[in-house]
Amino acid sequence: MKRLQRTIGTMTLLLLGVAVVAAQAEPQFAGSWVLDRSQSQFPTHEGRGHGAPHPQAQPPQVTLMVDFNQVLTVAEAVRRGRLIDEEGGVYWIEEPIRADDFAGAARVAREVATPIQLGENFMGPEQMAQALAAGACDYVMPDAQRIGGVTGWLRAAALAQGAGAEMSSHLFPEVSAHLLAATPTCHWLEYVDWANPVLEQPLELKDGHVIIPSQPGTGIAWDEKAVERYKL
Repeated sequence: MKRLQRTIGTMTLLLLGVAVVAAQAEPQFAGSWVLDRSQSQFPTHEGRGHGAPHPQAQPPQVTLMVDFNQVLTVAEAVRRGRLIDEEGGVYWIEEPIRADDFAGAARVAREVATPIQLGENFMGPEQMAQALAAGACDYVMPDAQRIGGVTGWLRAAALAQGAGAEMSSHLFPEVSAHLLAATPTCHWLEYVDWANPVLEQPLELKDGHVIIPSQPGTGIAWDEKAVERYKL
């Protein structure tokens, strides 16, 4: 079983607050939430008082992460990261600056106490190696497609193990759950249910975890009638 990380839009948290969102969520989603700048439909300002719910207000069963989706400069990332630190911190700050600026991310990681998360834009394990060598992040979360499929993922997992860095996933939970099971430093599974309408057996969730299917391969079986119904 892998712990779930579920992403919600910034405006949902901004308008309702994390405590309300968590209380309204189904029990299997209560474990982890991501404040995601990219899913907001309106301009928001992550930081003190705007777009970032106060960490001390969150209920104990909720783990809060923040994703800036590359929108900040290095200086602004440091400034906002320190504000987050002052308010008690969150579990991680994801991609605060341009994804390929490993030198800038290393500065942010040095000057901000809250862990920095990178990885969804690593184009192959070679870029992960560069990020880890630069000290650009505390955690990594490769994307199964961009990292190079199963082979690329296993190479990345070995790099994360050698660096002592916890490794999470980005999207594709039906495949990523299996890959994380083979990852020595496995951390969080990013969960989305986007494929559920066309799957015969969507992933089973229990107590904030995914039950990894035991079928051969990825265990994915398409609901052909649903595929036909939704076909464009």
